[in-house]
Amino acid sequence: MHSKQFLMTIFFVLAVFRLFIIPQGTGDLAIWIADGLSFLENFQIQRVDTFTLHKSLEFIYPARISSIIFAFIYKFLDLSGVTIFIRLCLALAIWINYKKYISPSMPWNIINLMTIICASIGMTLFLDRPACLGILYATILFPYLMKESLDKKDSLIVFLCFILWSNTHSSILILAPVIAYKFLLSLFFKKELRTTFIIGLFLSLSLLMTPEGFNIFEYVYSTVSVSKGRTISEWSHAFEFIHPEMSLLYFATFLLLFFQLYRHNKLIDAIKTPFFVLFFLGFFSIRNSVWLFTFIICYFHYFKLWDHRENIFFKNRSLNTGLTCLAITYLLYASPYNSFKSKKNDGYGLDAPVEIAHLLAKQTVPQRILNQWELGSYLILKQPHPVFIDTRNIIYSNGIFSDYKKLMNCHAECESRLDKYDINAVVLRQESWPIIDFLRSKWMITFEDKDFIFFQRKSPTSLNP
Repeated sequence: MHSKQFLMTIFFVLAVFRLFIIPQGTGDLAIWIADGLSFLENFQIQRVDTFTLHKSLEFIYPARISSIIFAFIYKFLDLSGVTIFIRLCLALAIWINYKKYISPSMPWNIINLMTIICASIGMTLFLDRPACLGILYATILFPYLMKESLDKKDSLIVFLCFILWSNTHSSILILAPVIAYKFLLSLFFKKELRTTFIIGLFLSLSLLMTPEGFNIFEYVYSTVSVSKGRTISEWSHAFEFIHPEMSLLYFATFLLLFFQLYRHNKLIDAIKTPFFVLFFLGFFSIRNSVWLFTFIICYFHYFKLWDHRENIFFKNRSLNTGLTCLAITYLLYASPYNSFKSKKNDGYGLDAPVEIAHLLAKQTVPQRILNQWELGSYLILKQPHPVFIDTRNIIYSNGIFSDYKKLMNCHAECESRLDKYDINAVVLRQESWPIIDFLRSKWMITFEDKDFIFFQRKSPTSLNP
């Protein structure tokens, strides 16, 4: 196994390792599947929410096609099938990266290894959401948007990708600062503006060709402002270190890229490229650091930043093969899909109260559920009763969100707050919420394990006969 094979194998193994040993996440994914199922049943785009116990909430989501695709897969392969589909799309983006941008002559050494590790782990930081599909489109579009001019074939490819991406997820708007920066570069360096204008026109037209049209801008603005205002952790900036492992990875990758650009005297050249602005997005929110990881391999290839110093130690064929086999073996063992391991919770993470949703699905008496907001999307998908809140936090007014926080932190005044919304079921994670202490003394515990707890009123009308 020569050095390129080893690098490519490690790159792929690390990426797949990251993709397939992490439990399935349902926080965002489940609600969009539910939206897609609603369309498949009624053949009508849902504009007003029907999943929560609040009435007449406007429901805007500019990713209807991905919801329909996910729902179609879900009908045949359940949530695991949708999860695997998304992760395979990410794996395809990673494969395109190393297939196109890792040089056949590149030797094995620590700088190249660190770059590949950072890219392969970073590209998979936020799994199991439609936004991940944007990484695949961005990887395909990178070489075209780096060009000074586009021929007819290139223009057609860019326009088609824009249409697909805009209907898949609103993350296409990440290209807005790229196009704006490209326009400023053209003005400053007196370059032709025609290509930049065409790309901007294509982006605008692709947005108009979605069910939501230009409402996508309102959606994105609300998402950013509301999520930051309500301290959603993934919208924190990297300096806050709310997710320390993500912040450390972001800064390590950021410094590695700039070290190599400075070392090869390419920093000024990099500043003149449109994608340069995306490398700083982690300073605004840690969730957007994924774009640095997506493009670092492309940049290393484009500016010839790969380190060409040999490391004799890793030229040993047996060592290379052994390390690769160990990585693959651990991948197979640690995967939640390993049939030889316990199947507890069906390989889901802590945003999926699987057993509780199963119990609620059997309830014949209508339930009105107060739930921790991260659990709402899975409950919406897997059982028919309305929930208080879910991960679409922008559809909930400040008044509703304020009441949610008061309910979660209530003590003696809990009963009146619960009565206000006619709540007769509560689903929470096993965390230090004040409401849990109140409910333990007043309500019935229908289900409890080390991760979740499910309360119901003691009134016999709230339970199955």
